[in-house]
This record gives sequence, structure tokens and C-alpha cells, in this order.
Amino acid sequence: MFRRERSIPLRGSAAALCNNLSVLQLPVRNLTHFGVVHGPSAQLLSAAPEGVPLAQRQLQAKEGAGVSPPLITQVHWCVLPFRVLLVLTSHRGIQLLSAAEDTFVHIWKLSRSPEGGYIEVEHCHGECVPDTQVCGARFCDPSGSSFAVTGYDLAEILRFSSM
Repeated sequence: MFRRERSIPLRGSAAALCNNLSVLQLPVRNLTHFGVVHGPSAQLLSAAPEGVPLAQRQLQAKEGAGVSPPLITQVHWCVLPFRVLLVLTSHRGIQLLSAAEDTFVHIWKLSRSPEGGYIEVEHCHGECVPDTQVCGARFCDPSGSSFAVTGYDLAEILRFSSM
């Protein structure tokens, strides 16, 4: 069972892309970093465990003069042994196909059957996010005890933690 925690406000709404949210937890600093896609920009936020936003900045994708800015399609934190990189992808040269999402977030457990070696799928939890067209969801920690959600035209990151 999960309970909704304090939301983290955004400067603008999240893009209607199914992969528009990235979460990086830094236990040493007791911070969580969020990256959210919105059109030609990406919002980067840092928050304390209680959901209190500490810092927020916006990255703009730039092109040459007279050319429309590229649409950012994904933001992802990439953890390397000696540094953390923020990777942005855009629509230039890539075809996109996305499906509509609904108002539910589902958590599934995947495991390999010891007998046959096939993959078993178990539904663990379903959470309705009312009045929100869910676009992105990510676990906030490796154990899966908390997650964050963004919604189309929603100017906040919704957070949930296990009870």
C-alpha cells in the first residue's frame, strides 16, 4: 500500500510523453533529483525527503538562428563510477510512436521461474491518480518503496511512498 506525499511544484507542466520523468536519489546527501521534460526545455529539481523543493533550474535546447528549437523527448540521469551525467534526447532524426496513458500507475514484479526458467509476472499494486493523465512514473529508490509521477498539463511532481 502506498500513500500520497507532498507534491513538488514545477514551473510549468510536464510534456505528454510516456518517458518524461527521471529520478536520481542521493542517499549520502539526503536529496532526490528530478528531471522533467517539457517541449524544448527540461526542468531539473532537487528536493529534501519531505518533498521540500530546494533548487530548480530549466535547461533550454538551442539551435542556430532561424531554426526552431528541438523538442526534448527524454531526460535521464546516468550514474557512472566517478560522476553523474544528465542525458537529454531530442526528436531530431528520430521517429516517435507513443500510446495514450490512463490515470493508473501499476507496480509489477518480474521474476524467473526456478523450474522452467520462464519469466513470471505478478501485479503488486495499482494506484489511481485522479484527474491526471499519467505521462511518467519512476521509482525514487532502488528498493521500490517510493515513486514519483508526472501528468499531462500538471505543474507538479506527485510523490508516493509505501506505508
